[in-house]
Amino acid sequence: MLKEIDKPEEPPRIAVKFANLVFVLGILFSILLVVYAIYKIYNPLEPVSPAFYIISMLCGGVFAALFGLGLKRLGNNLKVNLSVLFFTAGIAVYGFETYFEFFIKDNYNTYFGEDRFTDRNYYGGVYAKKINDNNYTVFSASGMDFIVINLDWESDVNELKWAENLLQTYSRHRAIVVSHFILTYDANDSFSQQGQNIYNALKDNPNLFLMLSGHETVEYICERIYITKKVAPITTIIVYIHSSPTFRIV
Repeated sequence: MLKEIDKPEEPPRIAVKFANLVFVLGILFSILLVVYAIYKIYNPLEPVSPAFYIISMLCGGVFAALFGLGLKRLGNNLKVNLSVLFFTAGIAVYGFETYFEFFIKDNYNTYFGEDRFTDRNYYGGVYAKKINDNNYTVFSASGMDFIVINLDWESDVNELKWAENLLQTYSRHRAIVVSHFILTYDANDSFSQQGQNIYNALKDNPNLFLMLSGHETVEYICERIYITKKVAPITTIIVYIHSSPTFRIV
């Protein structure tokens, strides 16, 4: 006599609906990953190898196929268990990201914030109150007045308008713009995307003569002459100091 094998109980209907939703979201996320990778291949903002985005496309395609097969072929119990695993992993990843974004101290503004410099006569001010990421200083040397504008990573349109207004307000000052990643190290000595944005936004100001940056592990100088407006040359210098044995903060 054959024994009847007990079938596992079906999970509650709401759990099955939740699992199906997780799998559908997985498919959508995978498709978005593929679309984003294609966009980055044709619109590169930074000098990243296309191979990285091609691999991302392949991963997105594989994930989309797996989520699709899982949605159609897997049993409800396994589907529910996997959806709980995926959901928990997603919550953990974004939980850590939120924690680092909002609860980890911004050491730069903690130790080198606006308050540290407000009583110094060379310090001009900041773009956003209490945030020293965008600031400017003024000084004089050898009978010439200078303004130095420090811009943050990937300055947005409003921050660049702020810098433009400073250049016009201090039009008699020789201007220097400093940002982390203006030049790339390639055969054309070209601007990074954020460097190009800075140059395009500020190049019409005749007092801007120098831009300084880092990021790349090289040191060189290139010069851009904006002939259309007959503006003086803008020299851009890249200096890598991360591992320099002689560099120190004073």
